[in-house]
Amino acid sequence: MPRHFRYAETMTEYRANVRLIDLPTMTLAGLGADFISAMVQGTDAFSVLPKLWGQVSGILESVQAGGRNVYESKAWMVGAMGEPELPPYAESNSEAQVEGRLHYFAGVRVDGLEAELVSAILAAGLQLRSFKGGRFAACEHVGQLDALGETTEWFYKTWLPTEAPDQRFGHHYEIYDERFKMGSPSSVVVICAPIRD
Repeated sequence: MPRHFRYAETMTEYRANVRLIDLPTMTLAGLGADFISAMVQGTDAFSVLPKLWGQVSGILESVQAGGRNVYESKAWMVGAMGEPELPPYAESNSEAQVEGRLHYFAGVRVDGLEAELVSAILAAGLQLRSFKGGRFAACEHVGQLDALGETTEWFYKTWLPTEAPDQRFGHHYEIYDERFKMGSPSSVVVICAPIRD
């Protein structure tokens, strides 16, 4: 059953609907950065993640192959969140042990795209990474992006602990599929948390 919310700061209305889904392993072309989760004090998510998406989008907008670009292909844009990546100079994982520190990889799903377009994307400077699929609890945020943090907080702090306590280790995803429309009140972003079968 969808939950309806009103984001207090902007009075933006949005709703969330949760279901279980199976996702395939995905290959993404994009860029990554470490950040501090929006669920802890001292977060830098609201500066790091938009900047990262801006870099990826800027590169993708310039890519053309065979008279087409990525946005015409209706490929998914995906944000993959997981454990922070160790700096090359780190001798231990202690530098990654900052509370709420995560790694975010923002990219376009290249599975199924024409080889010429994928080659052009990689030539433009994006990195190729593979992310495991499996069973996920998927929370559909319907509404504008300014309320996505509220939906994410409800999903992780309220819904998951009570409805899907058997989570598994793995990447968490934000999926921007063909239903995502920037600025639209009916836009959809899917937040996915890995769970056991």
